[in-house]
Formats: sequence, structure tokens, C-alpha cells
Amino acid sequence: MFSIIFQKKMKVAFNEVRNEIANLNTFIQERLTGMKIVQLFNREAIELEKFKTINQKHNGAWLKNILYNSIFFPIADIVSSLTLGAIVYYAGISIMKGDSVTTVGDLFAYTMLINMLFNPLRQIADKFNVMQMGIIAADRVFEILEKNENIQDKGTIVATSFKGLIQIKDVRFSYIKDEEVLKGINLNVQPAETIAIVGSTGAGKSTIVNLLNRFYEINSGEIKIDNHNINEYTLESLRKQIAIVLQDVFLFADTIYNNITLHNESISREAVIVAAKKIGVHEFIMSLPEGYDYNVKERGVMLSSGQRQLIAFLRAYVGNPALLVLDEATSSVDTNSEELIQSAMKKITEGKTSVIIAHRLVTVQNADKIIVLDQGKIVETGTHEQLLKIKDGLYKNLYKVQFLKEEEV
Repeated sequence: MFSIIFQKKMKVAFNEVRNEIANLNTFIQERLTGMKIVQLFNREAIELEKFKTINQKHNGAWLKNILYNSIFFPIADIVSSLTLGAIVYYAGISIMKGDSVTTVGDLFAYTMLINMLFNPLRQIADKFNVMQMGIIAADRVFEILEKNENIQDKGTIVATSFKGLIQIKDVRFSYIKDEEVLKGINLNVQPAETIAIVGSTGAGKSTIVNLLNRFYEINSGEIKIDNHNINEYTLESLRKQIAIVLQDVFLFADTIYNNITLHNESISREAVIVAAKKIGVHEFIMSLPEGYDYNVKERGVMLSSGQRQLIAFLRAYVGNPALLVLDEATSSVDTNSEELIQSAMKKITEGKTSVIIAHRLVTVQNADKIIVLDQGKIVETGTHEQLLKIKDGLYKNLYKVQFLKEEEV
């Protein structure tokens, strides 16, 4: 009975320890990654106090664990000693009375047997602690593994190449229940057409891209590529045909070449160099100490934001995607880098369906069609010239605001 109680208490204690370890590791990882922000805003003392608080909770969880051990093992020793004392007392009285049933040999035998009984139990309790910690850790892993994946890969069509026809029909979507981000979007994109999606922050621009790649399931409506619902394609083949350049570029602590190819053996170094020369990135890469073998370190800290963006742009290009998506791809680059990207876009988008998402309207003026989103709805559609002719149009107002700001600068 006491062992069962001990087991339950230890499980709770170990679970608390694992949670506090996770909190501590998360805190340390975030602060190390964001060390520049901590230093720039003089947050060292504040973050140190937070660390002490989290570490104190971690310490408290371990003390509770030690407390239960300090209670259980002394009690086990006391029970063992009381049992041994009772046997010695009973056997001693019997021997003194001359009882022939109990002999001195029996007394020594029982003394040895008591130790042989309780020592294995104590060893089991010691091993139980290790086993219990492992069970708690395994439960946390299995909890993640057993979660149902929201995106079901039940498609049977393997997309080898897309013509690029995109049809979005009355699509509604919400990240949070009853709070729609997209409210009945209807959009047709023709093969080899370049469209731009613009609008204020939170209008739903990036959400459309996420749905196109099936990072989320839509609430209602339908998204088709080449007259097939995207659910009919296998996830791997669907995403392989769509290349995305994001605003926040992630680079691994690896060479530039490996960050471009992502260890795809079908992409040769020669192909990467040819692509880099075509879009004007080769000279920048060769100016680095080791060229394509230059290690950019964690998250690409050895490169500027504009340089990281160019690497991401080249990474998308060498994959030869059928669909190209640029999600705020020029928002954090300098003028020279932006000119390189604008020049490369003309070559990359040739013969491919392209979707450009941008706040800076100067980057989308040459698009075949501009889609203006506002609060999850398409409010205007047309070319740059057509939208500027709409009286009090949202695009026209956005363009005026940005143009005036640039004039002031």
C-alpha cells in the first residue's frame, strides 16, 4: 500500500520536474537567441530576475522529489529494522524458555532472510525512480506523437508539373473559431500570370498563401490548381511545385550552397552557379571568403537581411517551381538588393504563375493583375493604371500615402 502511494506521489513530482525543466530550457533558448534585443534594450537585470524565478521553481520541484524519497526510504529502513527486532525478540524469548521449536540456527537464518527480503525491495525502489522519470519523459513524447494531424494527406494525384491555373471559390477561413480572416474569397489566376495581392496588415494576404500550400484547412469553399482540388494532390508533390520566398528568411548553420539546395542531390553546383549568374547573385556570393562554401552560422547571422533574402530568392529559383510566391520578399532589403530582385523577377516569373504579396506598391506595379484585400474581402481588382483611376479607391489611397512618404524621405 505504501509503495502504491509512493508511486503516485513520485509520478506527480517527476511530472512537475519535467515541466519546470522544459520552462527553464525554453527561457534560456529564447534569451540566447534574442541576446541582441536583451542587450540593446538593457534588459539583462530584468531577464536575470526572471531566470532566478524560473530556476527557483525548478529547484522547488526537485526538492519535492527529494522529500518524497527522504520519507520513503527511511520508512522502509524502519520497517526492516522493526521486523528484524521483532524476530530477534520472539526468537530470543523462545530460546531462553528452552522452546525446542526455535533454535539459535533459526535465529541467524531469519536474520539473514530479513536482509535478503528488504534489500531487493530497496533496490527496486531506487530503480523505480529512474524508471518513473523515463515514463514521464516518454509520456510527453507520446503525447505529441499521438496528436491527430490536422492536415490529412489523403491525396492520390502526384503533381509532376503545374500549368498554373489557380481557382479560389468562395473560400472562408478562420484561425480562431467564429473570427473569420477570409470572408468568401473568389479569385482566378491564369497560367503564367503574375498577380499581386496588396492590403493593410491583417487583411489576409499571407493567409491565402498558407492555404494554397495546405498549411491549414479551409472552413468552406474550394481551392483548385489545374482543375483539381488541392486536397486531391499528395502534400509532398503539391508543396514541391510551389516555391515561397518569405519576409523572414531562415537559413541553417551551414554553407550557402547547402542552404540553397537544402541537400537536394538532384541540384548540382553547376546548376546553382548558372542560376545565381542569371539573377545576378553570383558576384555577391563569390565576394564572401569561401564563396558558396561560406558558413552563414546560426540563422544566417553572418549575412545582412538583404543578403539572406537574395539567398532565399535563389533557393526558390533553382528548384524550378511551377508556382512562385513572394511574400513580402523585398520589404527588408536595401535599394541595390531590391533592384537585383526586381530584375530577377522578370526572368523567374516568365512562363510561371506568380503571386506577389507586398506592402510596398512600387514592387507590384508591373503585375498583370492586382488584388486589393480589406478585412478578409477582395474590394478591388485590376492593373496598376486601372486601380489608380478609381475615385477614392483603397489602392489609390494606399499608393498616395506611400508615394508622399517616399517624397518626404
